[in-house]
Amino acid sequence: MRSQCCTSSVNPRALFFGNSSGAVIALDLAKTHPESVTAVVAHEPPLARVHPQARKWQRFFAAVYRTAFQFGTIPAMVRFAFGIGIDFSFGQAFKAARAAKKAREKSHEPYLAQRIVTDFFLKQELLPVTNYLPDVELIKKNNVRVFMAAGRRSLSKKRFYAETAQILADLLGCEMVIFPGHHASFFDKPDEFAGRLRSVLRKASQE
Repeated sequence: MRSQCCTSSVNPRALFFGNSSGAVIALDLAKTHPESVTAVVAHEPPLARVHPQARKWQRFFAAVYRTAFQFGTIPAMVRFAFGIGIDFSFGQAFKAARAAKKAREKSHEPYLAQRIVTDFFLKQELLPVTNYLPDVELIKKNNVRVFMAAGRRSLSKKRFYAETAQILADLLGCEMVIFPGHHASFFDKPDEFAGRLRSVLRKASQE
């Protein structure tokens, strides 16, 4: 669940990319800080209240939240991953985690332990993010360029966060961008994912 922005000395306003909860943050920036944002790319935001089956997904996330307090982080994350349909093998997850650990060690920068990050996500971030409702009319009024995005596999599997991206693209009247892979394909398809993102950001900065 990632977010990233980039600016230049010529244009101090940011081009902002967000995946999952980062996509929700990107949409909120388009609403609250239009003076600082040129465009946002919101990839598969898990916004339960936007989806036609809103109550189903709100109940699901509430159940994951309760599991974190009753049984701990690992059971809650297993329930979360299987419930939302993360298309990511254990082998790929292990490989990605090992690569991330090496990068962190090489950087010599301080990082929070993954256990702490996951615990915070489940107990503090999960419900506010998934229950967030974008202000579509204000975002349109602010004239921030929005690109909704979803992975090709996520769309073919009818993952709810991919369907949410398409719904918001229709509501906002903005472009729907298809990325390679699934919800977290910046892990297993980094070159293809980065290439697609680069092309969208280039388009956003030129218009």
